[in-house]
Amino acid sequence: MNLREIISGALSGRTPYILILLVLIFFGFSIWGLTFIKFNYEFEDFFPKGDETYDFYQEHRDTFGSDNDFVLVALIDSNGVYRPEFLQDLERLENELNKSPYIISTTSPVSLSYPVIGPFGELIPIPWLHPYDSSRIEKDRERIRLSDELDGSLISTDEKSAIIIAQTVSGISKSKSDSAVASIENIVSRSSFDHYKLAGRIFGQQYYIQKMQSELGFFTSISVFIVVVFLIVGFRSWWGVLIPLAVVAISVSGLVGFLSLAGHPFDLLSVLLPTILFVVGISDAVHLISKYLEELRLGREKMESLINTVYHVGRATFLTSVTTAVGFLSLLTSSIGPVRYFGLFIAIGVVLAFVVTFTLLPALLALLPKPAAAGIQYEQLFWTRQMRNAFKYVVKHPKTILALSGMVVGVSLIGIYRMEVNNYLLEDLSEDDPVNQQYIFFEKHYDGVRPFEAQLAFGEESSLFTASNIRMMEALENALKEKFGINKMNSLVQVYKSINRAINGGKIESYRLPETPTEWSKSHRLVKRLWKTGKLSPLLSDDGQKTRLTARADDLGGKYFNSGSEEFLDEYENLLKEHHASISFTGMGYMIDRNNYLLAGNLMWGLVLAFLVVAALMGVIFKSLRMVLITLIPNIIPLLIVGGFMGLANIDLKVSTSIIFTVAFGIAVDDTIHYISKLKIELDKGRTLIYALKRTGISTGRAIVMTSLILISGFIALIYSDFASTYYIGLLLSLTLIAAVLSDLFLLPVLLLKFYRPTRAYTS
Repeated sequence: MNLREIISGALSGRTPYILILLVLIFFGFSIWGLTFIKFNYEFEDFFPKGDETYDFYQEHRDTFGSDNDFVLVALIDSNGVYRPEFLQDLERLENELNKSPYIISTTSPVSLSYPVIGPFGELIPIPWLHPYDSSRIEKDRERIRLSDELDGSLISTDEKSAIIIAQTVSGISKSKSDSAVASIENIVSRSSFDHYKLAGRIFGQQYYIQKMQSELGFFTSISVFIVVVFLIVGFRSWWGVLIPLAVVAISVSGLVGFLSLAGHPFDLLSVLLPTILFVVGISDAVHLISKYLEELRLGREKMESLINTVYHVGRATFLTSVTTAVGFLSLLTSSIGPVRYFGLFIAIGVVLAFVVTFTLLPALLALLPKPAAAGIQYEQLFWTRQMRNAFKYVVKHPKTILALSGMVVGVSLIGIYRMEVNNYLLEDLSEDDPVNQQYIFFEKHYDGVRPFEAQLAFGEESSLFTASNIRMMEALENALKEKFGINKMNSLVQVYKSINRAINGGKIESYRLPETPTEWSKSHRLVKRLWKTGKLSPLLSDDGQKTRLTARADDLGGKYFNSGSEEFLDEYENLLKEHHASISFTGMGYMIDRNNYLLAGNLMWGLVLAFLVVAALMGVIFKSLRMVLITLIPNIIPLLIVGGFMGLANIDLKVSTSIIFTVAFGIAVDDTIHYISKLKIELDKGRTLIYALKRTGISTGRAIVMTSLILISGFIALIYSDFASTYYIGLLLSLTLIAAVLSDLFLLPVLLLKFYRPTRAYTS
């Protein structure tokens, strides 16, 4: 039994009813699965699991605690913070925050103290501020100004606000995280402060998830609306709109329902799955319906037309589904979990869309009467005339097309040379976004919100508790402050300075490292006492060989921090070796920066793999190396154009923009495969190359343009997203598809006419 007989059997008798029933059962199961949908936004999920830097990050966090589980609460008063009323209200608010089950500890100007030595050698804490003694507040203010320990870290430089730093519980679920946000917001809103700012991981996480939920529904609706408009214009019939929509809706709900039942939450990348699958899946339906109408307009009977359509378009669409899936599966080369899952799930969705399209759609067409749109004469169709004019231009102006293509490639290469790998922590949010405004406030008035982490480790042959090593740590700390624009660093150096001040009666000028052997001896003894009682656990490991350097910094960009880290390691390599020590950068910010560099390299190999698979498919179809090279060129150029555009428009290469190249290639190559498959059919009929190209351009070109318009319109809607990454995905994918359709309709025919010679030559 050959393929045609199998198709004929599937479209006759009761088989169409059985197929429709099975698809409807699957659809009902999918709808049930949608009730279990969940959302997630965890920075750590984007870290490269199995990478040595990730393992070190985990070890560092286990040793010293998380660098990102904190909340900043800024209380603002235009009358200034050094007033008894303000300070007393600040203390009351801090006490209320400490009652929250989601807060481990808090630090503020009214709770922070500095040590002095008591009469029995013990350390006595002295408050920096005395809220209930108005006579001392001015003296406290002067002391804080002279010490420079609280200015910019807990009290703003303009003295109009103060902050409470709350350490939150680590590793809590989304529901508990939301409860923590509600608890903190409720406590702060009930305080006497009218103006306040909130920032922290749990606030950003909740905001992102809420945005993802709203955008999922919004962009799915926009995509449906745009597709409906194009289907109405293209087919001018109710079945030409409802049937493709039903097919794609079942495919999308099937994928989303399956993921929800599997317990996989939707993150910032996977939230794009429905939109991408919707606009990609609709192209399969459009190609099938377009071919079906073409067969009917040639005078064939309904069943014969349907069998021919499934036979020819089915094979081409199977190939396009494979290549699209391969393009997305190349994301499995990434070391980042959400990116791998994104590629895998989209690939599954593409295959699912193919299966649903070529089971449900032919079954429905077999049961429905012959459409009225089939009565329109082939030659009278708008797209027939336009495709014929486009082919005439190709034949008359091949040199112009080649020259323009060369110029575009040249400009694109210049842009690619200017492209940079870079990222910012809150780049996904616009400057006027309310959450971003909160973070900008802390950047402007305080030490910033970007976590900065480093670990200094000493070998077994060296002790951390020596004057030489502590001075070396101070030199490293000062260098880090200068290189990365850090205002305040929290490390063992500050502990020694505080102890030395305590030894010298709490004098401001004694906040420095010890200078005399006596000062060093006393400081070492007191520091070791604090260490053994566990009070230095956030800064010093249990074995006393590792210490932490932590700070908050302005977000200068991943490129700056990456290059600065490498320069710092090279510059201080010899000094570290002299002290038998090593320094390693880590923390949330460092891991996010590293991800971008890893992803760029991983996806490049993935893209090469996708190219090789497509090249192999072209080789199987035409058994010609020359044809392989010819068909790859129109698919490489759109990627060069996007890369060039990114470089010229100063769009950085990062996690979100890196995946665009693989996604775009997987989608754009579909048109080329449909074009080449149709060309092969025409050549096998004995057509000359130029006549076969003309027939291919008129027939398949019309479907290519229509599906490309649907895809572009669906993706361009993403530019209305509040997330910059989603905006760029929509913009750059649309640009890629525009370039791809122009390459397939103009450049590909020119290349075929110039360089391809069919193995069998026929006369028309």
